Order: sequence, then structure tokens, then C-alpha cells
Amino acid sequence: MTFRNDKLFVKETAQVSVEAARRRPGHQLPGSPERFTVQAQPSNCKVFVDGVFVDVTPVLEAPIASGGHRVKVIFVPNGAEQEVAVAVSGRTKNSLVTVKF
Repeated sequence: MTFRNDKLFVKETAQVSVEAARRRPGHQLPGSPERFTVQAQPSNCKVFVDGVFVDVTPVLEAPIASGGHRVKVIFVPNGAEQEVAVAVSGRTKNSLVTVKF
């Protein structure tokens, strides 16, 4: 099975077996979403998470699933880009990515 939620950047594949006595598969889905913020200087940038366009900067407290993600920031006027690996966990209320061009 593939569990997918494009709004939270979740795509997990797991093998499940369904038994007659069980009503739910034994795979644990991600809990409530975390939050992330992306800031850039200058601010005329596009933000992508795991290859999906999110918004232009600043991105403030957008929902995201726990786990590892790739955040790419592209400075629109000249196409310069920076990519950052982000580990989102429940220990931080809001993961922050800051880039300067």
C-alpha cells in the first residue's frame, strides 16, 4: 500500500497483511502535522518541498509531516538556487529554513 498526502508531503509505501480478525492494517501513519517556515534574503524566491511547489517566500508555519524532506529555494530574478535537507520532528514546534542569496 502507498499512503500519500500531497498537502503534507507524505508518501510512504508499506507492505501490509490483512487478517480476518483485524479491522485496520498494522502500519502506523504519521501523526498530526508539524510546521515549517522558509525565509530568504532577498525575498523574491520560490519554495519547493520534495519537488513540489509550495509558495513564494516567506512561507510561514506551513503544515508538513514528520520525517526527512528536501527544501529548495529558487531566487526568481537570476534562477540561483539553494537546497537544504530538513529533518522535521515533533520536538520542534516550527522548523525554520533561512537562505541568503
